[in-house]
Amino acid sequence: MPLKVWYNGKIVEDPTVPITCHALHYGTAVFEGIRCYRLTGGELGIFRLRDHIDRFFRSARVLRMNIKFTREELMNACKKVVVENDLDDAYMRPIAFYNFGRIGLNVKNENVDVAVFAINFPSYLGNNAVRVKISSYRRIHPMISDPRAKLSGHYLNSVLATLEAREMGYDEAIMLDLEGNIAEGPGENIFFVKDNVLVTPSSDSILEGITRDSVIKLANDLGFEVQIRNVSVHELECFDEAFFTGTAAEITPIRQINNITYRVEASKEIQKYYMDIVRGKVEKYLNWIEIVK
Repeated sequence: MPLKVWYNGKIVEDPTVPITCHALHYGTAVFEGIRCYRLTGGELGIFRLRDHIDRFFRSARVLRMNIKFTREELMNACKKVVVENDLDDAYMRPIAFYNFGRIGLNVKNENVDVAVFAINFPSYLGNNAVRVKISSYRRIHPMISDPRAKLSGHYLNSVLATLEAREMGYDEAIMLDLEGNIAEGPGENIFFVKDNVLVTPSSDSILEGITRDSVIKLANDLGFEVQIRNVSVHELECFDEAFFTGTAAEITPIRQINNITYRVEASKEIQKYYMDIVRGKVEKYLNWIEIVK
């Protein structure tokens, strides 16, 4: 089946870009990852769609991009590609990129293309608790780039950390910031659990994820206090549990970091509650869900 993509305002099948595309050579693109779920009532619902699109526009400003479509048009595009591709649970990716055929680092706003596609995509790290390795690659520092922006070029840093971890037999990596504190995974934020406290890094080198924000806001419902602070590598042995958060990874318990093993009970409780929320089972958070008409 051809992939039906919303591309510069129209649905097209399997679009292509030229080999001279600036973003291909220099990573000059911004993107989002967004999930849609079949809700308990039978409708399709996109989780925190407006928050994702708002961040998309913030990221574009970092690259001086002029997005020629409104937020509402892109939100409707996300809904449209889910329907056009006949998907239930789906992963959507809006992307804006400099698409012009000139070698060089200078970019022009009139050459920005925007696309949205949707695919079936199970939880990125699978359904089981994962083994994780502290990476030798450090996370991008804010004096090097802007880690708060979801720029395509940033993810070369993440790819290198992932390749290293997989080659060493681990499922995923954890990256430190330049100060040596815990930052995040290659494509996920991280939380630690001690008694009834959730701790998540405050590092300036992290992408402040929307799933991370969701967990911070729902934690009190389950009796957890949240601390947002620097987390030292030396603290890892003091925690009871750890888990990743992210749109692609959803909530993924961590059973081991290097040679330290963790329990998974609280992580699985949070995982279940989060999945109940995204499927529309928790009335308090229905405003986080955008129904696909």
